[in-house]
Amino acid sequence: MADFEAAKAFLQTKEDGVSLFDHLTEVLLKVITEHPENAVEHFERISAAVKSSSMLDHKPSAGAAVAAAAAGARGEAEEADVREAALKRVADALAVFRTPNEDDDVPEVGEGLQDVADASNYLEWAGVGLGRTEMFRLHLSLRELSAKQSARDMRVWGRLHGLEADYIVAEGKIDPPEDEAEDEKDALGNAVEPTGTGANTCTYWVCSHAGAEWHRLPRVTPHQIVVARRIKRFLTGKLDAPVAGHPPFPGEERSLVRAQIARISAETVVCPAGHFKRVEDEESRDVEPVPDDEYAAEDPTAPEGWVHIALPINALGRTAPNPKEDEGDEEGEEPDPELLTEPLKPITDDAPPDAEDALPWTPDVIVDPDEGKPAEGEEDAEEDE
Repeated sequence: MADFEAAKAFLQTKEDGVSLFDHLTEVLLKVITEHPENAVEHFERISAAVKSSSMLDHKPSAGAAVAAAAAGARGEAEEADVREAALKRVADALAVFRTPNEDDDVPEVGEGLQDVADASNYLEWAGVGLGRTEMFRLHLSLRELSAKQSARDMRVWGRLHGLEADYIVAEGKIDPPEDEAEDEKDALGNAVEPTGTGANTCTYWVCSHAGAEWHRLPRVTPHQIVVARRIKRFLTGKLDAPVAGHPPFPGEERSLVRAQIARISAETVVCPAGHFKRVEDEESRDVEPVPDDEYAAEDPTAPEGWVHIALPINALGRTAPNPKEDEGDEEGEEPDPELLTEPLKPITDDAPPDAEDALPWTPDVIVDPDEGKPAEGEEDAEEDE
């Protein structure tokens, strides 16, 4: 048996892509299919014909040679692109550590900049985050962005995953640009909320990694929010990528990212109940912090202890009805009260998910509030000492 296997292995040894075993198999198959009258006399002719055919099959054509050369060139080009991208990422990461020269005009960092390192600790407790090293680089990058854009209340909003690259999102507040169009309307005739109000209360910037260039996202329109609710699409990581699907989305991926950020913020940015209150102006829907001596914390482990800090978005894709065309026209049609959303909405009022027996919010205690407190009697003993 071993001799047979050794002989078969010898016959299957290939030279120039063809083995004797394969050649004899093809010759015998041709003899069986053609049924020559004298197979022995025609065996050599058939063998030569099969051999010639096999050589033609295994000989690369001029087109194949050109294709192979082109594939090799593409491979080298792709490898060069990968090296260039890796070097740029390293350069971006190092750029945030650059110390400005004495002659450099360094702008001041905007007020309310988030302590990213402290926020990173909370994220780690919850089992999420970008890692301490990446978060530190992101903190430096955020400081630089806040100074360049004169932005207030800058913070890391989160990260959106893409097929080719991710979006790290920064949130801040800026004054309305001087060239911002007033009374702008979208394709459906709904008024676009100005910068600093409604769904455009905050401005957002995105980058692919800490240290990379930040790109400011445009204002979101009601039409974009309405369509974003109805489509499901993976992000590519390219801001100028077209958005396919039905219904057609009015804009590139940068606008889709902005619309989804608006939707996510309106539904998920919450704060402890009682920590904020509405301002005294009845016509305003702004909120302000409650003084510490007036704030009474509710149970943080219960859904009743939390409210939405962002204004909900109505069916029009806005946080309020469309403004009247003529403010002096008192006989104008009254706006639908359901379109006027209110701040500090309790999360217990949220609609439940489609799944049966599912709750819109489920509290999860990461750190025991009582952990580290002295046992009963220990505090009195310490005071006696």
